[in-house]
Amino acid sequence: MEQHPYLLILVLLIGAGLLVQSFIRLVRQDTGFDHHNLITAGIQLPLNKYKTQPELDAFFDGLIEKLNATPGIESSTVTRPLDFSGEGWGYGFLVEGDPIPVPGRAANVDPMVALRHE
Repeated sequence: MEQHPYLLILVLLIGAGLLVQSFIRLVRQDTGFDHHNLITAGIQLPLNKYKTQPELDAFFDGLIEKLNATPGIESSTVTRPLDFSGEGWGYGFLVEGDPIPVPGRAANVDPMVALRHE
């Protein structure tokens, strides 16, 4: 009867070892895209300025055009949050001098701008 606690400890240690081994394999897994020289940024647009999909499309088309014309940028695009990006755990920032956005007044489009630089 006294061997049962040791068996439980042994099973827990084996389980922990398998969990660590699985985590190491997951971290080493190829994600399928090259993340080197890649910059991403989330954007929230004010609802009072961009009320329709055509207005949003025009904004992002202009943004991509300007980014692609910038020296040193190989390519850029607008996308949904990237896999393994941690989106949802991210932090925003405010530009000094800009007004603090009113909660709930940012457009609910969740775009990410991704660009690859040289």
